[in-house]
Amino acid sequence: MTDDVDTQVSDRLVGRVLDGRYRVGARVAKGGMATVYQALDMRLDRTVALKVMHDGLGDDVQFARRWVETRAAARRLGPARLRAELRARGVDPALAEAAIREALGPGTEGARALEAGRKRLPALARRDPRRAPARLRDHLLRLGYPGGVVVEVVRTLCGLDTE
Repeated sequence: MTDDVDTQVSDRLVGRVLDGRYRVGARVAKGGMATVYQALDMRLDRTVALKVMHDGLGDDVQFARRWVETRAAARRLGPARLRAELRARGVDPALAEAAIREALGPGTEGARALEAGRKRLPALARRDPRRAPARLRDHLLRLGYPGGVVVEVVRTLCGLDTE
């Protein structure tokens, strides 16, 4: 918390409640894309770090596309999870859809889910082979892949009957 008093007083977010949950406190840091604040999570009654994107970034299709590409590559996230992350950052839903379509391309959900499943399955199978299919299913759903894609990936990787 190295900001001087003038910066804290003039910051429009300090003291406000965001998303009906976070009471914004002192500014901790400011970077090229976002500012980090100390905040009180009023639901959990604890202090958290709150990262707020600078104005205008959520309206930029290039930013949204880069965000999708980075998150999808690093964490193998599916479109539903990417949509939720962009929505949480204030990106317009239509812009988010366009960015996801542009960054991921058509028909890649199955291949991306299969890749994520192949990476995760060995650890799940070592832990408890009988529970591996259910845990893989849950993992892929949390990553944001559609249910039908998840079922096909689990059947393929776990050798389950299609009946």
